[in-house]
Amino acid sequence: MDIELTLERRDRVESLIFTYLRMVNAGYVGRNQEEVRRHIEELAEKGIYVRAASPKVLAEEMPEAYKDVADVVAVVERAGLARRVCRMRPLGVVKG
Repeated sequence: MDIELTLERRDRVESLIFTYLRMVNAGYVGRNQEEVRRHIEELAEKGIYVRAASPKVLAEEMPEAYKDVADVVAVVERAGLARRVCRMRPLGVVKG
């Protein structure tokens, strides 16, 4: 399967197409309701307001639910499965 990414730089737009055989998704750990509540408060303090159908949905997106992407990329690159081409910054999350 292929995935296409569009990189917008100051002077040009570049399209990257990656062919992959499999994708790996790590499980999540944000099931503690107290941690979810604290996370909602932390986001609100930063001016980020969330709406979710249930706390479970938000728990799936807590930072603690993910491995450090830099660590994952380093391991994948060292294993020869992929090569680093850019660093990306998320702008938002939409689920549904």
